[in-house]
Amino acid sequence: AGARALQTAQPEPGEGAAAVPLCAGGRAIGVLLVDEANHFAADGELLRAFADQCGAALRNVLLYSLATTDATTGTHIRSFVLQRLRQAVKAAHRRGEACAVLRLDVDGFRALNERHGRAAGDAVLNALGVMLRVVVRDTDIVGRCGADEFLVVLPGTDADGLRTVGRRLAEQWQWLTIDAGAAQVPVRVSMGGACLPAAPDGGRIVVNGHEVHALAE
Repeated sequence: AGARALQTAQPEPGEGAAAVPLCAGGRAIGVLLVDEANHFAADGELLRAFADQCGAALRNVLLYSLATTDATTGTHIRSFVLQRLRQAVKAAHRRGEACAVLRLDVDGFRALNERHGRAAGDAVLNALGVMLRVVVRDTDIVGRCGADEFLVVLPGTDADGLRTVGRRLAEQWQWLTIDAGAAQVPVRVSMGGACLPAAPDGGRIVVNGHEVHALAE
């Protein structure tokens, strides 16, 4: 029933269950499954109205994701990651916690593009984006900030934690290569980090207004 509802964008009854499509712009983008088919018969209009609201909410989530995600790397776009950095620094100030950032760029990226082509360069960026998202925590924010530059925001991370993350990343990319047709191209990355320390005794941190820019740079 669910597969048919996705195909037809119409409610579909099933054995002991019914499927109501979640639609956006006249296209089914999800399915609401109702365990008892007789519930759909009795409350069909209410379920359709609920499904319409769910479809609109899901469409907004998808549009937001598209608007804040870099298509090549699967990481966040520059404006989003800098916004999250500002939020992380403010939260660190408020709670007296540490906050760290890592900045990475691909060594010889222009030469790689010229020698092996843009597709190879995109493959390098994609592989690095995947690696970053796998290694860091779900609460960390990864973004692409330039042609071959990435920024990782690490809320609640002190200097020791920053070094640990850096070592984990270095261990991963030492084996990172991409297929450039006739050659396997190793990926070389330069990395630097900065840390806003936690306030002593759980107090509040007070610094000047240039801290976000300084951390990002």
